[in-house]
Amino acid sequence: MKIKNREILHKKILIVDHSLIVRKMIGFALQGSDYEIIEAADGVDAVRIIYSQPIDLLVTAMDMANINGLELSRIVRETSGLEDLPIIMLTQDENRVLKNEARGVGISLLISKPFSHAQIFNLVKEVLG
Repeated sequence: MKIKNREILHKKILIVDHSLIVRKMIGFALQGSDYEIIEAADGVDAVRIIYSQPIDLLVTAMDMANINGLELSRIVRETSGLEDLPIIMLTQDENRVLKNEARGVGISLLISKPFSHAQIFNLVKEVLG
C-alpha cells in the first residue's frame, strides 16, 4: 500500500473467470487485505479493463469463452508496460503440455481447481509481496 497525495493506493487484482462463484470466492479469500479487487467474466472484458487502468496482479482461469487464459496472458505479455505483470492461472487440468505453455507465456503460478481460501490468499501474498 502506498500513500500519494493523501490517498491510499491499494494493489489492484484483476480476477477473470466465467464463474461468478469462483470470482466471489477469490474476492472473499482476499477480503480484509489491502487489495482492490476488480472482476471480469471473460478475456474480452479483461482486456478492456487492462487497457483502461493499471493493475498489479492478474488472476485468470484457463478455460473461458472468447479469449482463454493463455491467450489473455499472451496479450498481456505483448502489451508495453505489462511484460512483467504477475499472472496466476487457475485450471482444472494441470498437465505437462499446459505447464509448458504456461511457462512459455510467462505465467507466474499455475493453480489447480479446486483450491482453498488459504491457498489463494497465500499465493497472492507470495506473488505481490
